[in-house]
Amino acid sequence: MAKQRTRKTAGRRTRRTSRTADNPCRTLIALDQEPLKREALKGCRRTLRRLEKARAELNRHEQEDRPAFERWYQDRFGQLVSTLRREEALVHEYGELIEAVQFEYHYRGGSYRAAYRRVMDRRESGEPEEETRSEGDAAEDGQADEAEAFKSFFRDVFGCDNEEAEDLFREFTGQKGQEREQASARKPGVDAESEEEESLLTRIKDRFRLLARKLHPDVQGETCDRKKELWHEAQEAYREGNLERLDTLLAVCEVEEDRVTEATGLSLLEKVRGKFRASLRALNTKLREAKKDPAWKFSRSETNGRFEARIRRDIEYRLEHTRDEREEMEALIGEWRQPMGLARKAASEGNRTAPRKKSGRKRRAEAPGQTEFSFG
Repeated sequence: MAKQRTRKTAGRRTRRTSRTADNPCRTLIALDQEPLKREALKGCRRTLRRLEKARAELNRHEQEDRPAFERWYQDRFGQLVSTLRREEALVHEYGELIEAVQFEYHYRGGSYRAAYRRVMDRRESGEPEEETRSEGDAAEDGQADEAEAFKSFFRDVFGCDNEEAEDLFREFTGQKGQEREQASARKPGVDAESEEEESLLTRIKDRFRLLARKLHPDVQGETCDRKKELWHEAQEAYREGNLERLDTLLAVCEVEEDRVTEATGLSLLEKVRGKFRASLRALNTKLREAKKDPAWKFSRSETNGRFEARIRRDIEYRLEHTRDEREEMEALIGEWRQPMGLARKAASEGNRTAPRKKSGRKRRAEAPGQTEFSFG
């Protein structure tokens, strides 16, 4: 209802209502989409140029800068790098051993020395290691135990056999209803629905044939990584029966080849532009990570003493840290190797010869052989 307004005239109120449109016409107005399509196509091409520029920068980094940096790196710091790799290999080997001992200790109990001996005995005898159980495996086992408990309850209370208990459990958990819905969905429908499905399959096959002519390696010969990526997406969309995705990929090929036809609608162009923007965001993320790499623009710049000194300090720092970690692991494994009597004697001698700590600071002494390493 239109808002009513009042005014005073000569001491009395006069009510006046606003006029409303009495035109009952509901005519549809056809809009000319050509200007909108031209603007959307310009936006697609702008985003495509930025995408190609970012892709070229990333390819130059991976194909030129990184190999040149690796050659220079090995030439300048070959000995340091070899030492670092040996230390890292030892840390990896000791880490696997410590992880196996910790799992043996928590799983079977006893002491760490006993767990270490059991692990080493298995390795010497060639027995396979017991793998640690993941959270997913534990959750699956918990669900299986819960299901078995329900089935046992049904058997005891209702006196049914295993098959009837299985049916009751599936009915109780809703699995039976889901199976009924799936079975009803698989039933053939009316003729109109089957005709629509056949028409949809025909359109999907037509779009896939067009994409195969543009992207298939046997048709195109040598193809770039971009076309390989689009071809994999087309195969995935065809397997899913996703007609909308196939139409979008076909429009992407037309925009990249600059062969947009009149049949390409405005909505498809907007989807292509959105796809280009998503690809550009992913490439920009990779570029930000690549710019943190010391090899960024290495082939296009000259190295100086400051750059070489910085790389050397980084390698030496990593080497020192890895050595410290390896020595800690070796000390821990050495404690596990010693018999119990020798370990207690070494610990008591270490306590007698250790310098006294300042009074007033209470420190919690760590039990020998109980250090744990976390492996993320």
